[in-house]
Amino acid sequence: MKIIKLITIFSFLILIIFLPATKSLSIPFNRYLIEGKIFGIPDNTPVYLIKKNDTIATSITKNSKFKFEHTENSNGNYVFIKIDTSKIKLKENTPTWMILILDSARISISGNLNEWPNNSILGSNATNAYHKLVNEINQMRSYYDSIVISRKVAPDTVDLLRSDYKSKLIAILKKYPTDLATPLIASNMKMSLELDGLNEIYESFPDKIKDSYGGHLVKKDINSLKSVNYIKKEKRLPPFYFTNDSGIKVSIQELVKTNKLTLIDFWASWCSPCRKHFPQLKEVYEKFKKDGFNLVSISIDDDQSKWINAMKKDNNPWIQGIEGEQKISSDLFGITGIPAYFLVNSTGDIVAAYAPFDFSPYGPLIKPDSLYQTISSLLK
Repeated sequence: MKIIKLITIFSFLILIIFLPATKSLSIPFNRYLIEGKIFGIPDNTPVYLIKKNDTIATSITKNSKFKFEHTENSNGNYVFIKIDTSKIKLKENTPTWMILILDSARISISGNLNEWPNNSILGSNATNAYHKLVNEINQMRSYYDSIVISRKVAPDTVDLLRSDYKSKLIAILKKYPTDLATPLIASNMKMSLELDGLNEIYESFPDKIKDSYGGHLVKKDINSLKSVNYIKKEKRLPPFYFTNDSGIKVSIQELVKTNKLTLIDFWASWCSPCRKHFPQLKEVYEKFKKDGFNLVSISIDDDQSKWINAMKKDNNPWIQGIEGEQKISSDLFGITGIPAYFLVNSTGDIVAAYAPFDFSPYGPLIKPDSLYQTISSLLK
C-alpha cells in the first residue's frame, strides 16, 4: 500500500505530445490550418480535431492526407488530433492521438502510420520546447520512481522526498519562462507544485506568457489553490450556487441548513465509477433521509443534454444540479478526479470528504463503501 501511495506521488501524467506551429503565412492569426500526410493510413479513415472533450471537426483521409481549418484566437491554446482506429490497427499501447499547441497559423504533420504519434511536425517552436521540457522532467522523475520501486523509502522520509521532487520540478520549469509549453505543463502539475510553487513559476513569466492561454490557466489555478487551502484550513464549505434540474439557482448554504447532514456528490455523465456508486448512495439516502440526511449530486458535465439524459436514466430521488459558468469542482475545491464527496453539517462544517489524487485531505476520509456506517454513527 505504501508503494502504491508513493508511486502516485511522482507518477504524474505528462502527455507525450507533438505540437505544431510555423510562421504565419497567408492565414490570419485567428484562423489556423492543420495539414497531415501520413503514409499507410487507409482512405476514408476519420481523423478528429478535439478541443477539451468535444470533437469540433472531422476530416476523412484521402491519398494519405487530412486537413483541418478552424477559426480561433489561439494564443498558445492546444487541440488533440485523434485517428479513428475502428478499422486500422496501431502498435500495442500506441496512443491514438497527439496534441498540438497552436502557436502559429499553419501546422504540418508528416510521416508513416507506424510512427504515430511520433510524426514530424514542421516549424513549431512550442513543440521543440515542449519535448525538451517533458524529457527533462521525465528524466528527473525516473530517479524518484527508482527509489520508490526499490522500496528504500522509509515512511518518515516521504514528505522530504516529495519536497525535494517539488523543488527540482520548480527549478526545471523556471528555466523556460518564455516558452508557451511551460505554463501548460505547470497547470497540468499544479497539485505537485502546490500554491507556492505554482505562484513562483507564474511570477517568472514575462507578460506575453502570462497573457497566453496557458498563462491564464496558471493564474486560474493559483486562485483555485488559494480557495482549496482556505477550505482545508477552515474545514468549511465555501459559498456557491448551482443550477438544479428545474433551471433554478440554489444556494448551497441555504440548502445545508435544512438538514443535519448533507452529502455533496460531484459526478459526470461520462464517469462510470460515479454512476456505479449510485446504488450505494440510494441505499444510504432512503435509509437516513427521515433522520436528517440529505444528498445533492452536482454534475461537472460541459454538455447539459448529456447530464439530463444520464439523470433521467439513473432516476436518483435526491436533489440534482449542474455547475454553471463557475466551475465549482475545480475553481473552488481544486478537484482533479471524480467521484468526489463532501459531507457537511447544517452550519457548513466539513465533517468528512473524499477527493481522488489529493495528498492533503480536506478532513476525515469518506468513501461510498463506508458511507452507510459513517452516516449511521453521526446521526445517532
